[in-house]
Amino acid sequence: MRDRVLVRLGFMLLLLITLACNAFAGQRGAGLPPPPNATITPVALASPTFPALAPTVTLPAEATPSEDQARVRILVDLNIRSGPGVNFERVGFLLRNDRAVVIGRDPISGWWHIECPPDAEGETCWVSGGTQYTLPEPAE
Repeated sequence: MRDRVLVRLGFMLLLLITLACNAFAGQRGAGLPPPPNATITPVALASPTFPALAPTVTLPAEATPSEDQARVRILVDLNIRSGPGVNFERVGFLLRNDRAVVIGRDPISGWWHIECPPDAEGETCWVSGGTQYTLPEPAE
């Protein structure tokens, strides 16, 4: 009789431990809201050293960008994204001291919309506009 009581007590203890371990497994907390839709709008930077930006066409691979286009210099090895933020897919990368032709800038995030390098996946490329990552260069 005493053995049955010990077995039942052990079974109840095991059941309580199992329930306690799974007590919060089915509950979901409030997640992050989805990212806002990206807006691609050319932004004019009013500065005597940095002319207004305008949308440009993608150049053929054998052509070089003209001297009068605004550029951004990459200060560190940097990922290229499909949208203006780190939550967008990585489509390639640029190395330190590479330069990219600027198409526009996202007014909300400050990310640069650039012409994609030949080895990048996708049609749209974005890089961070942080001063520790990129430096705008005026057109010559």
